Amino acid sequence: MTTPFAALRMHEFAKRSGLALLGGAMGAAPLAAQAATGSVEIVSGGFKWFINTNITFDTTSSNFGFSEASATQAMQTENGSFSTLGDAFDGALGWHVHGVGGPSGGSDLDGYQALGGVTVSPSSPGPGQAVTVTGNVQVLQGLNVTGQLYFPAGEPVARSILILQNPSAADITVRVTNDNNLGSDGNTKIVTTSSGDNVFQLGEDNWVISFQNFSSGTTSDPTVTLAGMKQAVVAGYTDGDDNPYQYFDVTVPAGGTKRVMALVRLSPSATVAQTQAATFNDLASLRQAGYVGDLSEEELRSIVNWNYVGAPNLTAALSGPAAMTVGQAASLNLTITNVGTAASSDGAVTVSLPAGLSLTTAPAGCTASGSQDFVCTLTPVAAADAGAVPPVAAGVQTLSFSVTPTTEISAPANITATISGVTGELDTTGNTTTLAATAHAAPVVAPVAVPGLGGLAIAGLGGLVVAATARRRKKVSG
Repeated sequence: MTTPFAALRMHEFAKRSGLALLGGAMGAAPLAAQAATGSVEIVSGGFKWFINTNITFDTTSSNFGFSEASATQAMQTENGSFSTLGDAFDGALGWHVHGVGGPSGGSDLDGYQALGGVTVSPSSPGPGQAVTVTGNVQVLQGLNVTGQLYFPAGEPVARSILILQNPSAADITVRVTNDNNLGSDGNTKIVTTSSGDNVFQLGEDNWVISFQNFSSGTTSDPTVTLAGMKQAVVAGYTDGDDNPYQYFDVTVPAGGTKRVMALVRLSPSATVAQTQAATFNDLASLRQAGYVGDLSEEELRSIVNWNYVGAPNLTAALSGPAAMTVGQAASLNLTITNVGTAASSDGAVTVSLPAGLSLTTAPAGCTASGSQDFVCTLTPVAAADAGAVPPVAAGVQTLSFSVTPTTEISAPANITATISGVTGELDTTGNTTTLAATAHAAPVVAPVAVPGLGGLAIAGLGGLVVAATARRRKKVSG
């Protein structure tokens, strides 16, 4: 399907609006250019993404989203040849906000179009930086609606989120639609879906890979992976139709905020697309891939079409005497705390002692490796839940052990504890902790001469005892 806006291909629109096309190599940091009203271009992951903004005529392809995307350099395609792929979209990841039961006649009037323009952050991205494009607030169905596109640095991926904020004192229910024109026309061919076949099934498939199938399976367009459809109430994606769509019924509580999220990846071939598709299986996979790392836990919880999955985050802390005495055992504690948003289910911690310290007693259930190291298998550690009634504090596991210095340690040497193997953990910055320890010889009490004892005695209490004993013996003998 070709809309009035879709007919304006990227280069034609650039010529008319004065948009300067930015080059970029595969994996380069995103670049941004704010052009004339209605256009922003982002270069990310080896592709140029052309974004619609502030366009005032009402068609699906004029909504905030993509009108086109193309490669910045030649890439190896499915048949082994190299080609600079282009024309990925004629309008993609656009959003509409309808009343209950919509869409209905004149539905394009409910499209989010970022009227007034967008903010690109950072305005001049450097190497290794992601970029976010945020549209102005637009009032639709009584909601304050904001569109946001996010481009992970160096990835041919775009994430689109529609933010619905309810300023009223009553709940508002709407139907949100995500509309697409992939530009592959009647040659649209589904390669595979998240359920493993090549037929999209509502309620089962969260992502679909398709391409524009010319003769013998060749194409001049990028292969498209579209994700975020599993929880739609209505959706469609079929061979021969380049207009996949998803409808979501969303209730936004009074004063609250909800979000709907869709993602797209561009690939040079179906084979490459399939190797990356698992990153779109669920929210946990998106976390692992780094595609939602810019969002807070509160924002992630508000996304209605991806089941929220928290992540454990274990931190380690060692405590005990930093100054020890040679030959005397010192007691230490290792405290494991879950500061994340989900309980941990597994993991291990390894404690290593520096030269000069010997393990005296390992924690119960842990395995010692010689006298310098031991490993403990961690039990599940609960996460804090501030929203529970009453609130639940972060879970803690404490391991107690003792060490004995075998020689003096003048310069502080580190006892090190490292957590590893925690399923689902993304932030590992707190997994390692150290305690700097020193060890000195026990103080030696010097002998001193005590008058009347005829020799040396130990000063202090011991000396008094010796002296008293000597006096008793002298009295008896007299």
